[in-house]
Amino acid sequence: MEHKFDVPPVSVSCHPTEQLLGIGHLDGSVVLHQYSVNAEKSSLTEKWTKRHKRAVRRVKFSLDGSGLFSITKNRALCLWDVETGKKIRCLRTAHDEPPYSLAVLPATSTKGQQVATADEGGVIRTWDFRASLPQICEFHDQEEVINEMVVSEVQGAWLLSASADGTLAAYNLRARKLFVRSEPMHSDLLSVCTTPNGRTYVGGGDGYIEVFNHGPLLESFCSSD
Repeated sequence: MEHKFDVPPVSVSCHPTEQLLGIGHLDGSVVLHQYSVNAEKSSLTEKWTKRHKRAVRRVKFSLDGSGLFSITKNRALCLWDVETGKKIRCLRTAHDEPPYSLAVLPATSTKGQQVATADEGGVIRTWDFRASLPQICEFHDQEEVINEMVVSEVQGAWLLSASADGTLAAYNLRARKLFVRSEPMHSDLLSVCTTPNGRTYVGGGDGYIEVFNHGPLLESFCSSD
């Protein structure tokens, strides 16, 4: 299926159980689409559209698929009801600098933390939108923009963050603290993903992919040949 948008999309999230796509656009719009793909005909149908004042940076469905998180260039963090499109809650100034990356956290081993956001200054914050004071903790261990964050569930929940300062950091979400940070690598780090076999792949700005092995407790990172 191929679909052309009038405004460039910048972030896409797939619903965990249904054929729904959450898409954030450069003009600040957050759109929920229902898609159908089969051998005869494919379609993409818009269900609702909401708009932020500035460009959307990331969108992510909540774990149960009932909500859609969005972060924007004007520093907002919002949660939308997937069924109705209504705004459940919105923090207009979630960060001092524009947020750039977003990760939904697992339901276990996080002590209530639902989502993590990171900004252009390297600051990471975790949130629980069910609490009256939603911010749980804050980390200042990396100096430049956090380009991507992912969760590794290896005997607990670990948040991995790839930064433009060339470092990869691992945070223990249960303890709410930095566990380990790599030495600066030879370029900025743009992307990160984990695999069930205990490896972490990190993409760099110079075109190289760094491969890290981590033990049962992420005891250390070591570059793989």
